[in-house]
Amino acid sequence: MTPRLLFIFALVWVPAHLGGCAGASDDETKATSLRADAASEPDVGTRPTASADGGHRDVRSPPVCDAVSLGRVCVRGRPAPGGMERLEVGSQLRLEAFPSGCYSSSCTAVDEARCAVSLDGQAGFGVVGSFCLRDTTDPVLGCSADCSGGIVAECGWSEPLTEGSHVIRHGGAELVLTVPGVVPGGGACL
Repeated sequence: MTPRLLFIFALVWVPAHLGGCAGASDDETKATSLRADAASEPDVGTRPTASADGGHRDVRSPPVCDAVSLGRVCVRGRPAPGGMERLEVGSQLRLEAFPSGCYSSSCTAVDEARCAVSLDGQAGFGVVGSFCLRDTTDPVLGCSADCSGGIVAECGWSEPLTEGSHVIRHGGAELVLTVPGVVPGGGACL
């Protein structure tokens, strides 16, 4: 039996800031890598990219956002005296939708905020929504202790409101509005 030699070849890319890539050949730049400190940044991936000076740099892909369900829906009207808002015959239904939960305004990025209105019965409207939020907490700076997060999705119904009662439904909750009528400043919410 003739002895055989087995060669194992491994190509590993090391980022420039860790001592790699200086003077790397074209073949070496095609290697895929995993960063040594990736465990400390679970939501961030990197890939090697050539820079203008011939060196290499890490390009970070954005973290993935978290899907959040629709929490609160508010019907908005036109500003009226006394801080109220008017719902008028012939105006459009305007809604603001907010995600469920509490999100700091200094530590939350909104990747998606959507809501949609559909007819739900003869004088009713159904509301659905979705949000995709990303935590941007800085471990050194921390977060503000608020729940505003600047997160709102706006939607409405393009047909003019008619006189009478209208029902807004979201989940198992409903809100009955009378047009013409008024709602509190900031809207009537469910």
